Amino acid sequence: MSVPTANLKTLHLSGRQPSMPPLALLFGALLVIGCGESVDPPGPVVSDTAKTVEDTQDTAQAAAPDTAGVGQVRWRQHIPAHGKKLRAMARQPGKKGSYAIAGDSASVVLFVDGKFTDVSPENLGGANLSGVHVDDKGRVVVAGEKSALAILEDGTWSVAGEVPPAPAVQFLDVSGFGAKYWAVGVAAQAWKHEDETWVPQAVTVTGDTEWIGVGAQFVAVAVHKDEVWIACDPGVTSPGLALRKTAKGWTSYPLKTSPRDIWIAPDKVDGGVFVAGGTASEYVARFDGKAFVADKNLKWKQGFHAVRGLTAAQVWAAGLKGQLRQTAGAAWDVVAIEAPPGTPNPFPPPTDDLVGIGVHAPDALAVITNYRMYSYGTQ
Repeated sequence: MSVPTANLKTLHLSGRQPSMPPLALLFGALLVIGCGESVDPPGPVVSDTAKTVEDTQDTAQAAAPDTAGVGQVRWRQHIPAHGKKLRAMARQPGKKGSYAIAGDSASVVLFVDGKFTDVSPENLGGANLSGVHVDDKGRVVVAGEKSALAILEDGTWSVAGEVPPAPAVQFLDVSGFGAKYWAVGVAAQAWKHEDETWVPQAVTVTGDTEWIGVGAQFVAVAVHKDEVWIACDPGVTSPGLALRKTAKGWTSYPLKTSPRDIWIAPDKVDGGVFVAGGTASEYVARFDGKAFVADKNLKWKQGFHAVRGLTAAQVWAAGLKGQLRQTAGAAWDVVAIEAPPGTPNPFPPPTDDLVGIGVHAPDALAVITNYRMYSYGTQ
């Protein structure tokens, strides 16, 4: 039975006038709403083996202006003032060090020049947002529970109406290429944004229909030109699947564990698609053009929540217990997110799970836990 498409209605940012500057200007001049930060390392501290980090509480907040190491590339800690749980982040293409972060209670903040600005849409019914995407024009797309789908462009939110009328969809992720966006979620839901309307998409793989039933969860999506990839947790019938859409239709590829994220390298060298997941054991797998091959060099007994990178040879994976890894040839180096000993106002390294990552360059990236952001770059 076909589902009606969703018309769009326009909402303005809470507490702001309808006439607002373009998003490019919004990213250029932002109002600070809160940022806790500390002195960070002069360079990325890496090692070839995982290290154990004790569970310490963050009680070291900066008591004085941080002027040590100005101009150095280092880590900083930032805490959004809204106090809402953070669930997803995305980099702003072409704006080094800029990110969008989405979370609980329909919260959306932009991070530019070391400062946060709250741009949360006002009428998403307090939905928790689990996905965020920023395209090359600066449009911010968010997705979440209660059928929440919204696009921020030129300072105004365009919010989808009921998607679908009943029952409400719990969206888990959103991605795009150019102005083409895809949102996915529980109950094998996949929606595509085209002609200002979100349209439901049928995901049918010949011979594998029993794997992709209504109980399947589409946990993540990645879009690259004419390809769409969906990370699927099919439930009891299979550990995990990666679903690929091309002009010829959908194809499924088995995974060895339940996936949490999927990412396509822009250069797509040797396939260039990466999946991250796992809980009790590490899992990052790369598509070699025919199948997903799990990397055996991670040397870590925890799973990963997110994977992002610059090319197929420059990839970062973020996961449980504050673990951040970076590719180093055939190995994965551990990246320590902490201030070096002896620096003023140090912050404890994160021991909470890293739930999102954004990468601009090797010297410009950021990760988030549920309540904090850690940025690496020139300060």
